[in-house]
Amino acid sequence: MEPPVEADQAASLLDAAADAVLNEQMVKAADLLLQADIRTLHAYAAFVMLPTAELLGFKKHARQARHEVHLQHPGLRMPTGVDAEAIFKRDGFRCRYCSCRVVRPGVRSLLTALFPDIVRWPSGKGGDRAKHAAFYALNGVLDHIQPYARGGDSSTENIVTACWPCNFGKEDHTIEELCLSDPRLRTPVVDDWDGLARLVRNRRKPAGTVAKLQTFPQWSTRPDIEGWLTSMNSETSLGVIEALRDLLVSLRKLSSVSLSIGQNLTVNIVCGGKSLGVLGISLAGDVDVPWLISGEKDWFKPFAKTLADAVPEAIFYETPRMWRVDGCGTARGQITVDELVGAAAVVLAGVEQLAGKQTRPLRQP
Repeated sequence: MEPPVEADQAASLLDAAADAVLNEQMVKAADLLLQADIRTLHAYAAFVMLPTAELLGFKKHARQARHEVHLQHPGLRMPTGVDAEAIFKRDGFRCRYCSCRVVRPGVRSLLTALFPDIVRWPSGKGGDRAKHAAFYALNGVLDHIQPYARGGDSSTENIVTACWPCNFGKEDHTIEELCLSDPRLRTPVVDDWDGLARLVRNRRKPAGTVAKLQTFPQWSTRPDIEGWLTSMNSETSLGVIEALRDLLVSLRKLSSVSLSIGQNLTVNIVCGGKSLGVLGISLAGDVDVPWLISGEKDWFKPFAKTLADAVPEAIFYETPRMWRVDGCGTARGQITVDELVGAAAVVLAGVEQLAGKQTRPLRQP
């Protein structure tokens, strides 16, 4: 069963959130994590994980009573440490059954500690319904192709990376019983997706530290622009706020452009199953250029270059993941709202040109 497009959107949002955490941009990380809690993705995962394989059209095997079968399994049930990490890397941190990107074990618990009100992970009866959708659907685990309960061994040849939905949905069925092709026959996709492993490798969270966050408004596809603008930094002039309002209203009129509001306001272009955040505007008056471009680095380059040319003294530069514009914002890769509205005509034309490229086939993972 193929995952919905929301799975890729959520993975891209989590990827950007991980970068924000590593750069100590906790407000931005919180906003991205809020956006990744896509409830339609949660519903998909909950459906696939139902314990009855018949609901997915699979033929359920005739179970043998466990007391009638005594299987010898020398060694550990699951590889740990170096071997487990090697399997995840071998598989590109992707589910070998449905190909969705998965998150490495340990990442979710770290982010839950940092953002307890956002990356929710309650236990007990009914707790699954409240779990953060992206981690509920994209949690990475190791799965035995020939089930352990059916005599499969724990060699690296019999174990592949799986997402939670595929792992739970498969239960202890064999791939033959579920009419699935052997995932080991498909070459794994290995690229720059690391399952957010860089968080647990590189970040040391001080003992007992929990991020103290504000209560963020939920992301909405019909954002309250007026309400958000009234919360802007009091040092932002009324003239700039009026100009920003006009720009946002004009952007929202473009058919493939949407706005989303959390602590920050993002300008998104939805196309090819991806949501590309070209601008991220903060209440403090800073603008990230871009916010999140889902790997479409080369595609975004002309927009960034044109915007940099239109902002006095701004610089245009490359990072491993994107092309960025650096102006008078408080952090690297940011311009100010004043600089943004000063280049409003260029922004509108550039966003419209980007939106027109949605017919171009996007690079597949």
